[in-house]
Amino acid sequence: MYLGKIVEVAPTERLFATPKHPYTRSLLSSILEPRVDGRQERMRLSGEPPSPLNVPTGSCVQPRCPLAVKACQTMLQKLEKVERDHWISCMLVAKSMNDPMVLSRAPQPHEYPRDRQ
Repeated sequence: MYLGKIVEVAPTERLFATPKHPYTRSLLSSILEPRVDGRQERMRLSGEPPSPLNVPTGSCVQPRCPLAVKACQTMLQKLEKVERDHWISCMLVAKSMNDPMVLSRAPQPHEYPRDRQ
């Protein structure tokens, strides 16, 4: 959930194993995991969260989302089924599940801003 809007719904194990929405991926990457080498890659969304009193039009995540395109600024995102029992509210990721070329020009997960900790 982001600014009171549900962005991804899936069974717990699936959501933690294969998050699809950029916000869910960022949120789950912030969980500290014990590592022998002491390093953990984190995916961060850029910018500051918007005020809940002034929620952006279109996708509420779009001001910070690395995949956002112009349509995200105006189109309300609805939950779309991407797999059995798995829904997300990101039109690009949902469409890419059926057509991988949809994301061919968008930043890929390995290009998201990251921190090494």
